[in-house]
Amino acid sequence: MNRHLGNFADYPQSPTLTITPSKHYCNFFCYSFLKIVVVYQSDGYVFIYYPFSFFMNNGKIIVQLHNFSGINTCREFVKIALGLGAREIVFSKAAGTGATAGVPIAQKLAHSKKANVLYLQEIEDAIELISPDYVYLFIKRPFSKEVFNPEEIINSYKEDKTILLIFGGAEPGITKRELEYGIPVYFNKVNELGCLGEVTLALYQLRNLIEDD
Repeated sequence: MNRHLGNFADYPQSPTLTITPSKHYCNFFCYSFLKIVVVYQSDGYVFIYYPFSFFMNNGKIIVQLHNFSGINTCREFVKIALGLGAREIVFSKAAGTGATAGVPIAQKLAHSKKANVLYLQEIEDAIELISPDYVYLFIKRPFSKEVFNPEEIINSYKEDKTILLIFGGAEPGITKRELEYGIPVYFNKVNELGCLGEVTLALYQLRNLIEDD
């Protein structure tokens, strides 16, 4: 069975959905009759997305790059994620050219693949909007004590759960407080991969398990 890691679905019934603004984004609207989502952020950015599945628990694996700077990291992360089947990608806490140029480039790449890119400030904003059933944060030992288990994630995926995989762009990328949002994991017998190596290995293992089903 050859499936994408994310499935698209329209938000049902309501032509307009307004979520109470937080300190990081002003308004969030879902226009189901147009099959688009528009986010108006407090910093003036406006983003438009394709048929959305963030709200639907129909089995999704979403990847997130958190706390990064630089165009190359952002661009390569989205290219790797798209190439390995991800169709829903989140960026958060971008700095420097990663925010001003990297995220727009990532959105353009995702647009060409009819994939979704969401740009937020914090991990908590992503969790608030996506409402994942499970959150895994990739960080090296000793900050993490559990080994990444792709079989466990695929079992949840088959049960129509939403799984959010978060990768830190800086070193270590994810703070001790942010680790409390989910399950910190590391790769067994592999060290110092960096966020690009980690997302490659994680999605490759997950994709193989999905296609072998």
